Amino acid sequence: MQKLWLIPDAEGKGSFDVHKLRLAIRGLPALTNWQESSEEILFECDLNTSDASIQPIPIQVNKNSISIGIYHNDGLKAALDIQKRYGEEMFAFSEESSPEVIAISLLRTPEELAIKLKLR
Repeated sequence: MQKLWLIPDAEGKGSFDVHKLRLAIRGLPALTNWQESSEEILFECDLNTSDASIQPIPIQVNKNSISIGIYHNDGLKAALDIQKRYGEEMFAFSEESSPEVIAISLLRTPEELAIKLKLR
């Protein structure tokens, strides 16, 4: 499954404000299956897609990164929405774009994000 990762700084050494991040993600529409998890993974949830025939998009969160399934445009949109709701810059990378990370605050569409992450 294709994934993207969001990190709080370009070097991957910072940590998210967990309270702010929890509020940002809980505010996403179509969120389901919220689960508090272990020490490694703080919480995880699924995001229902706009296409009911597609399985929900998994989101996993730890204090240093967020992983989001991106096999549907709704996963890319969720990444942009999380950054906006969080209110601070976030950086993204995918297996295709790594080790390059990109700042996402100026990106407006899932398509722009997909191109920057070398997914299209």
